[in-house]
Amino acid sequence: MSRIQSSKSVLFTAWLTALMAFVSCITNDRTLGQQFVSDDYLVSVDSISFVMPFKQCVHDTVQAVSASNMMVGYLTDDVYGTTVMDAATLVVPIPDTCYLGVNPKLIDVYLELNVDSTLVFKEGSEAIPQNLYVYEVVKNFYNDSDKVYNNSLTPDYLSEKPISLGASMFFGKGTVKIGLSREYGEKLLATSPDEFNNVSNFLDRVYGLYFKTDFPDSDGDGGRLNFIPLSSSVISVQFLMTDPEQGLFDRDTTVSFLCGYGFALNQFSAGSRHLETDTPGEKLYMDGLSGVKPVIPGLELKDVIDRWTSKVCETSKCDRESILLSRARLILPYSMPENFELFEKEHPSKIYPFTTNVGAVDSTVRMNPLDDITISSGGGMDRSHQYYYCDISTKIQELISKDRGDITSQDDLWICPVITLTDTQTGVMTYDLDVTGYHRVVLEGPESQRPPKLELVYGVLKQW
Repeated sequence: MSRIQSSKSVLFTAWLTALMAFVSCITNDRTLGQQFVSDDYLVSVDSISFVMPFKQCVHDTVQAVSASNMMVGYLTDDVYGTTVMDAATLVVPIPDTCYLGVNPKLIDVYLELNVDSTLVFKEGSEAIPQNLYVYEVVKNFYNDSDKVYNNSLTPDYLSEKPISLGASMFFGKGTVKIGLSREYGEKLLATSPDEFNNVSNFLDRVYGLYFKTDFPDSDGDGGRLNFIPLSSSVISVQFLMTDPEQGLFDRDTTVSFLCGYGFALNQFSAGSRHLETDTPGEKLYMDGLSGVKPVIPGLELKDVIDRWTSKVCETSKCDRESILLSRARLILPYSMPENFELFEKEHPSKIYPFTTNVGAVDSTVRMNPLDDITISSGGGMDRSHQYYYCDISTKIQELISKDRGDITSQDDLWICPVITLTDTQTGVMTYDLDVTGYHRVVLEGPESQRPPKLELVYGVLKQW
């Protein structure tokens, strides 16, 4: 080898060595933004996880207003029992001006009810016959802020007997025609010009309709839940109109009323109370609507947090206010069933911790999600790892600082299905308990091989 070649080889080797040293040396800065912290402080970072304490509880009263549909029917099985769903909604005139003549004579009145979709959990129940009954609401509920819950309409709000003629049988999706009583038809025919023009005035006299089906006559699996979209059903009142001044005598005329105005107040009751327990084992049951829910008791969660903070403070020579959470993530595993189609029907896309005053008798109590909820942290489903995950960092940071004596039932965390609502004008998203559909989930319990856990990533702010 010539001297020039040898020299080039040495230079190439030296250049390659320097390049490798340059690209392979990566600085791993673990100071967690130390440049933004006073020199008197140092932040150390660590992580830990805990198995969560749970119990199973039923909250009988939950919000039940839907802006999308009425839910009518029942679903029953040997695990969750029977969930029954009835619905109330408002009726209003379709035209804002209408002249009914002098002493209109009723010919016929009927409702064409549109069932848009259904939910069944047992194969073969899609077209089972169900008898549908229509009652008149006889007391005002639409402007009463207390009447927004799943058990708000007691029997005294309804007519003693159905106003539907006979038992109208239907078999699932489609339109069902239901004849209504002459008394109700004549009540609609009494609508004044002012009531046609002003819906509020009409609603002060005509309060709405209430729908229900037969209660199941057996304990076997089955049933069907029917979804009736708002503003999709119409009441037609056929009558003879007379107006001597205009030369009109007994002219066959029809006026229409909208069934499903503004909102539905769905009335539901759950049969899963038998699943309540203070010591759940390998399974946790989350039944939708007012059914049983997994609950993390606030006092027990506080005890878990206090034991952990005591150890951290003892080791790090700090107080609990020096513990700063980067993330607190609740992990709720589930097992994948063999029936994937059933899995998709049962499992909601999001579940999340809600709070409420469990012992309250005040009818204004609501279930509300924790403030941490967002699109990214709001109880999403990780299908590849088969668990739900919920970011609850703010709540856990609050519990770190809170004294045990200040913990109340309002700190209990109820695991519930979530619905995301978007304001079409502003684009602002809000989150609420999902009462527009029915879901149920079997989660892994505290004694299972994959128990629910709380994962914490935290820092300790130490002062030198």
